[in-house]
Amino acid sequence: EITTRLVGSEMCIRDRIGTSYKPGQLALDSLVSDNKVEVTVDGNITFTPKGKEATKGFILYPGAKVDAKAYAPLCKAIAENGYEVIILDMPLNFAMLAPNKAEKVIKEHDHIKSWVVGGHSLGGVVASRFAAKNKNVDGVVLLASYPSNDDLKQLGKEVVSIWGSKDGVIKFENLIESKDKLPEDTTYVEIEGANHAQFGDYGKQKGDYDASVSYTHLRAHETRSNL
Repeated sequence: EITTRLVGSEMCIRDRIGTSYKPGQLALDSLVSDNKVEVTVDGNITFTPKGKEATKGFILYPGAKVDAKAYAPLCKAIAENGYEVIILDMPLNFAMLAPNKAEKVIKEHDHIKSWVVGGHSLGGVVASRFAAKNKNVDGVVLLASYPSNDDLKQLGKEVVSIWGSKDGVIKFENLIESKDKLPEDTTYVEIEGANHAQFGDYGKQKGDYDASVSYTHLRAHETRSNL
């Protein structure tokens, strides 16, 4: 009976979450190691810069219903700048089902001296909550996202908030209002012509607007702004 209930609960969650967005070809290509970055896919996806030992780390919480692999292009580009980068693989591709998963990653990478956590869309909400209660996290990156409370406001952590002007998914009124929940020195970056889904490579997202900039342009902009 207990097993039946558990299976029933999982099916209910799957029905509510729906089908996940799959990674595009650029994302799949970015999962291959090259002369700059070693890529390891073992549950989580880890990008390790070659030729130097990383002392700074970045952990990404994926957006809801988005396969973690879809964020490989962005995270590989960040790793090329010297960061150890980990994309968290979430149960049912839903970050709220494992909000503290970054804690284990931090413990397993004791060579990293400074951590930044970030998240896309709903993943950013979860990342901001985790950062607010974890003293090992020095910074937060919100990608087309905003926090659900003001826990970060007085903690002295660096925060960067990035969104696209063609985002058809995010509620811009909430985004603007959320500025009162973030530190006064938060950095805000609007990428002209970018939409919601371009923070990953997973195709068109329901409700999103058409972008007027290429994914390559956006990725370069994100990498400069992120960390």
